[in-house]
Amino acid sequence: MPPQNPSSRYLDGEFVNRSKNTAFALLIGLCLGACAMFEGPYDPTIDKLITDLTVRAETTVAAADAGQLSANDRDAFYNSALGTTRTLIIRAKLIPKNNDETKALSDLEQRLLDLQSHHASPRTSLTTALRATLEDIQQIEIAKKRSATVAKSPTQ
Repeated sequence: MPPQNPSSRYLDGEFVNRSKNTAFALLIGLCLGACAMFEGPYDPTIDKLITDLTVRAETTVAAADAGQLSANDRDAFYNSALGTTRTLIIRAKLIPKNNDETKALSDLEQRLLDLQSHHASPRTSLTTALRATLEDIQQIEIAKKRSATVAKSPTQ
């Protein structure tokens, strides 16, 4: 085997691997920066209200599935959920670059109105779209929170 000079390690693929790793790290950084540029900033108030609304919705669905949701409780849930959702829409519209979240919240409002118009208990079989929309909004909030955390992290 011929003796290796110090620069031969770059010919053995190490340089290529380092270049790929560096390019990958830069790509991740650019994607995270782009995420932060194309979505509104994280709002802990919206995050908390969405979490609370999701808990209320899941609790109401569980009560309806168990046959323990009265007509008054059902109406109170819809009124409260619609009020919270409309408050969230107003707040989300005040945040620049927040179109995806505002759209998802508007979809949530429509899902609640559709369910309310049926005058039926919000059982699991009827709330698939509502629950999926709540999940979509939570995913948006989690992505924003991650972006905010990454943006605040000191670079090494």
